Amino acid sequence: MRSISAILFCGAVAAAAARTASAQAGSQVASATTALAPASVVFLDGKPIGPAEPWSAKPVGSYDLVIPTGGSMIIASLTIAEVAGKVSATLVQLDDPDPVAMDVAVKGTDLVLTLNRPQAPITVHLQHRGPLLSGRWTVGTMDSGTVEGKAKL
Repeated sequence: MRSISAILFCGAVAAAAARTASAQAGSQVASATTALAPASVVFLDGKPIGPAEPWSAKPVGSYDLVIPTGGSMIIASLTIAEVAGKVSATLVQLDDPDPVAMDVAVKGTDLVLTLNRPQAPITVHLQHRGPLLSGRWTVGTMDSGTVEGKAKL
């Protein structure tokens, strides 16, 4: 059930990202079949709100995420924590209490979450401006979409 949920989550995020990417003239978004380039702008409701800010080296915190999919929304909670010097992320969907562990990498304004699976890796790229988040997700080369969210304060 956890794998199916993760695949659906990533597929939904990927589909939404593709729609947002096509609407963003001038933003740097690669197709799902190539490497994903981080966006330099943060979006709210699909509209740009300003340039992305750099992430801290250890972006520990909790975030609420919304992932639009074809006709529905996936609501999830993302927690980034440091344990024994290693930063990792846990994603929990509102309708599936099984947590999904993801690797974390920070590259300037791009926070990259990765779930390596034999079927296809799931990758989420997030940018932030203050407490607001936006970004893209991909499931291998099969699907992609957008994600938006907010830090829990």
